Amino acid sequence: MLNNYLTVAIRQLLKNKLYLFINMLGMGIAIASAMTAYLLVAYNIEFDSTVDPDQVKNIVKVLHHRKDTDGDNFKELVAPISLGPAAFNDIAGITKFSRFCSDGGYLTVGENGFHETIFFADKDFMEMFEPALASGSHKNIADKHSIFLSEKFALKYFGDNDPIGKTISVSINSITLNAVVGGILADAPYNSTFTENVLIRIENFLEIYKILENDWASSHHASTLFEMADITNAEATARQFKKYTTLRNAAVPDAHSSHYELIPFRQSVSPNDVRRSDLHLPIPFIALAVFMTLGGIILLIACFNLTNTTLALSMKRFKEIGVRKVSGSSRVQIAVQFFIEIVLTVTLSAAFGFALSLSIIPRFAAMWELPYGLKELNSMNILIALVILLFVCALLAGLYPAIYGSKQSPLILFKSGKGPGGTNFFTRALLVVQFSLSIMLLIAGVVFTQNARYQDNIDFGYDKDKLITALVQGRHE
Repeated sequence: MLNNYLTVAIRQLLKNKLYLFINMLGMGIAIASAMTAYLLVAYNIEFDSTVDPDQVKNIVKVLHHRKDTDGDNFKELVAPISLGPAAFNDIAGITKFSRFCSDGGYLTVGENGFHETIFFADKDFMEMFEPALASGSHKNIADKHSIFLSEKFALKYFGDNDPIGKTISVSINSITLNAVVGGILADAPYNSTFTENVLIRIENFLEIYKILENDWASSHHASTLFEMADITNAEATARQFKKYTTLRNAAVPDAHSSHYELIPFRQSVSPNDVRRSDLHLPIPFIALAVFMTLGGIILLIACFNLTNTTLALSMKRFKEIGVRKVSGSSRVQIAVQFFIEIVLTVTLSAAFGFALSLSIIPRFAAMWELPYGLKELNSMNILIALVILLFVCALLAGLYPAIYGSKQSPLILFKSGKGPGGTNFFTRALLVVQFSLSIMLLIAGVVFTQNARYQDNIDFGYDKDKLITALVQGRHE
């Protein structure tokens, strides 16, 4: 039975090659657009996918609530750098802690020296998160002069030589220290909380800037993470942090520290919700909503176009439908025939759209300066997304033509050799909606283009293309 359906469907598509080409082109572009929007969605869905949930189930991050000079509340994912050790020593139920921050500095091996972003963490960081290592040992973090490099940075500075145990010079704020490579971090996906390429102990940061552990007046901050014996006590533990807001406000009168909140490590925080963070955060929801909406509109236009062209084409097949009905075919069988033809069209369009997305997505990611693409996505998630997309498109585009084609009476179909013809309210509404969505999309495209052109040509009072940035190291005052 299925072979018969497929045979008839393929014959119909081959007989109407122009119809097939138009729909493959329209639906393929729509699916490529949807896949491009899915890239951003997948970025957030798969955020921290390399982190073992059991490993971090009792880890919390500190959310600092403050007030600005106008009295408005705001939040930060950073806290005074003294908070971590103070809470660890004072409050029961906290088993480990790590601060995480970054600074600019120079790494030098021989004659090769480059300015890099250097990340700092406490020694418990390795035990709390156990980042994957290509070589070396997590235990080497116990030496405060040990340094961990990502695979690409190890290749950049040491080439094909084994860097473990080798010395690398680190220069920050005009102070130089020699560090020994203790491990090579496996390159982490860009959609990860920790995207460090260079990691050393935070004690070096404290010594360089002469920060005391109990210096609540220090202007330096760090994202702070705690491992708790029982994460269900996080709310009660956070209430004990009240004394640290008092210490901070006494040391810095305009700090306006309100209170601290301890949230689970895997709880997503949008960049729109916090003013500062040393942790890498997911893409803001507003960006996802915009591109998901645009992708959905394009997909709807393509589905409605497929519905309309299928209905127009079905007018030529009423005799065929009449013959099949008087030969004993049921409405369900005729509806299935129409639906399978739609599924085949959408499947071919999906293949074309996926091929098209291989060209579109890299350009879209480059526009966002996002080092993330199809190869970074989970292959199973891509497959599931494509199957769902195919099913939704087939349902949207094929349901009405299948019902409409199967419900016609054989008497009307054979009368004067014509079908019912004409249009009805649904088909007219479909055309109106399709046209309206197309106009909306056109206007949105013009607005986005003009906004991009405006931002590209905005007058800053200087020629930004001739701007030179000079990195000057010196002590922070």
